[in-house]
Amino acid sequence: MGMFNSSKKAKSDIKSVVNSNDEILIVHYSYANIPNLSDDMFPIITTIVVRSLDDKIYECYGLHIEADLIGISKSEMKDIYSDLELSMLEKFMAFVRLHNSSYWLNWDMKNITFGFQAIKHRYSKLTGGNNIGYIDIPAYRKRDLDVLLSELYGDNYSVEPDKLLDILKCNNFDTHSYMTSNAESIEFNNLNFNSVLDSVKTKVEAISFLFEKIASNKIKVPHKNTYTKFVEIITHPIMAFIGWLATILGVILGLLAL
Repeated sequence: MGMFNSSKKAKSDIKSVVNSNDEILIVHYSYANIPNLSDDMFPIITTIVVRSLDDKIYECYGLHIEADLIGISKSEMKDIYSDLELSMLEKFMAFVRLHNSSYWLNWDMKNITFGFQAIKHRYSKLTGGNNIGYIDIPAYRKRDLDVLLSELYGDNYSVEPDKLLDILKCNNFDTHSYMTSNAESIEFNNLNFNSVLDSVKTKVEAISFLFEKIASNKIKVPHKNTYTKFVEIITHPIMAFIGWLATILGVILGLLAL
């Protein structure tokens, strides 16, 4: 698909979400590599945050939240991480079941390494391959902002390893609670659970912030391709003014030639 068609598709996707009467949710999560869980080939999911674009919904799920509910201390949690993770994912699935027809905005949650597929894999593992109770969010209900930005501005709109952090800084978003995924994993292993939760909440707020910027065409990106620059030039108000003057001048010259 060419750049023009990709950009056109992205704008259509954004418009369909904005103009829809359907609920718009933002989701993000965190994971951790646990050194002593040698039988796990994939990191455990530690924290999930979901909020609605209109702020009417704000749900936080976490292993430490589950532990607190049953009176388990931080030092005791390691022995039952799997039980806590399953309990957390079951509650998240209950939420998804109630909001399956919503739009789900996310950042790069697209594969088994990180994304909805990774959540499904963990749920499957924790239930012994029994996916009863797992709810798949339809693909047409998901909107990945990283993909949308790539379609609008090209794959190289950011060349930094952490593209989300890069574009947030470019748009002057407060990132003081923001941590990379690796930093979140380290913080979790150090039992600093609230720091991880704050980081995930920040990313959810960031996705909401960026979507509104994209929808209003006020987003700033670190790097723009030639096509994007061309479109911005020809659609700039000054160019519209020049076009208007040229039209008026053409009409005057036409009248003088009569």
